[in-house]
Amino acid sequence: MWALLLLAAAGLAAPRRAAQQPATDVAGADSSTVRAENATGERPRKGALLSRIVVANLTTGEPRVWGNAIYPDELPSWSVFSRSAGLLSRECDVRNSVADCGTELVCRNSVCAPCMSDSECQEKHRCEVEIDGRNVCVPRDLSKHFSPADAWLTVMVFLCTVLSAASGVGGGGMFVPLFMLFLDFTPTDAVPLSQCLIVFSSLVNLMFFIFQRHPEHDKKPKIDWDIVMLLEPGLACGVVVGVMLNRVSPRWLVTALLLLTLGISFMRSATKGLQLWRKETDGGCQGASTGRSFCDVDIDLGALDLLRHHRVPILVVVVIWLCTFLSNFHNVKTCSWQFAIYLSVFFVAMAGITYGSGRYLQIKAAPKAGPDSPRNQPAIEWTGRTVVVYPAVATVAGMLGGMLGLGGGIVMAPFLVELNLHPEVIQASTALFVFISSSLASLQFAINNQIMPEYVAWYGCTAVVATLLGQTVVNAWIRRSGRSSIIVMCIACVLLVSAVMMTYLGISGTIADMDRGAYMGLDFYRLCLQ
Repeated sequence: MWALLLLAAAGLAAPRRAAQQPATDVAGADSSTVRAENATGERPRKGALLSRIVVANLTTGEPRVWGNAIYPDELPSWSVFSRSAGLLSRECDVRNSVADCGTELVCRNSVCAPCMSDSECQEKHRCEVEIDGRNVCVPRDLSKHFSPADAWLTVMVFLCTVLSAASGVGGGGMFVPLFMLFLDFTPTDAVPLSQCLIVFSSLVNLMFFIFQRHPEHDKKPKIDWDIVMLLEPGLACGVVVGVMLNRVSPRWLVTALLLLTLGISFMRSATKGLQLWRKETDGGCQGASTGRSFCDVDIDLGALDLLRHHRVPILVVVVIWLCTFLSNFHNVKTCSWQFAIYLSVFFVAMAGITYGSGRYLQIKAAPKAGPDSPRNQPAIEWTGRTVVVYPAVATVAGMLGGMLGLGGGIVMAPFLVELNLHPEVIQASTALFVFISSSLASLQFAINNQIMPEYVAWYGCTAVVATLLGQTVVNAWIRRSGRSSIIVMCIACVLLVSAVMMTYLGISGTIADMDRGAYMGLDFYRLCLQ
């Protein structure tokens, strides 16, 4: 009897002793750490990444009875637990996918998931299949990821650059869809790369045009510095606004604006080109020259002497570019009130320069007596209305160029065609406009760390070679035939090709964004991420 009572008492005390033994948590915590904590009688600390569920240690081989679970004072939230378990299948916000899913996963339908295409990944990333079969986003590296698509893209960039060099426009309306079509770039990656290629191409164009004279007036340079001086301030202001809009705009909005801009510009340019073609046909192409080599290029060192007569417009152009260039080096956050003051001061300064340039042109265009006065008169009548309307159009062109990757030239070229300037003057002046807007936009993209150097180097060299070919062959052919209307027709072709490719990619991209639950509104919060 007494023996049975002693055995029963020992059995009741065993669970209590087992609960006091060293324990480990089921999540794999260090048993020695937990043993030390239990030895002091302290409960698990609050705020740990994973709250420990402690049970009796059954790994020592000693006969122990399973004890009751010991929970911490505060249970972990689901987000804390899911982060420790991994980001896959975690709930996310498409507008803040990097913070929720990291750079390897994408946010699809509000859940972190493996990528399915390059365009789903973040900026400067592509979708790649790992050894274990998982699709993850990895940084783009042209030296490691060069593929047949890159080879075909190089050929297409070469051909499109030759065409854009003949017209003087930047070709951004073709470059952007090409990068999106062949390499599945997002617009955020395609636009900065496009702007960099436009800088290379326009710089080569300027090296040719600065040594050439006006095709109809030997005492004038081919570049109309007066027009550039008046319109550049508005173009610079538009680029500043356009680059910011590029960061916040959804794909459907960019596509709609591209289609509208390119569609209207193509219709107007094609109409003007056909009219000029008929005029040249009726006139028998008086400017044709048959005694020149096919690859001859007009390089007149004496044309540099003409620049001293335009030293005021040239100086104003350089000062505006430098002011805009230096204004990018500031530490003011884009979403702050200090930045609003900065923009206001910049816009007021540009408006003041525009007003001064307009007054200068009006005084310069005043009728002058003399036998050569008709030849010295400007091609555009500078009035109080023109010195206001034309800069306003340039501002819109710069905004569209910075936002859509057009370089401003695709919009400015049709506008100069409407002013009835000589096609070769349009070609040269547009090249200068393109360089101004694209160089400023590329600078801002570089400051925002949106440039991929290896892609810029490879495709930039392609653009340089193609531009040289376009200037030495295509333009020589234009001078031999005497049909300057070919320049206008090339502008129309650039607009048409750009409109077709952007429409296709824009519609398919918008559908893909809707399928994966992308945010379709303006993401102004992204301005605060810089």
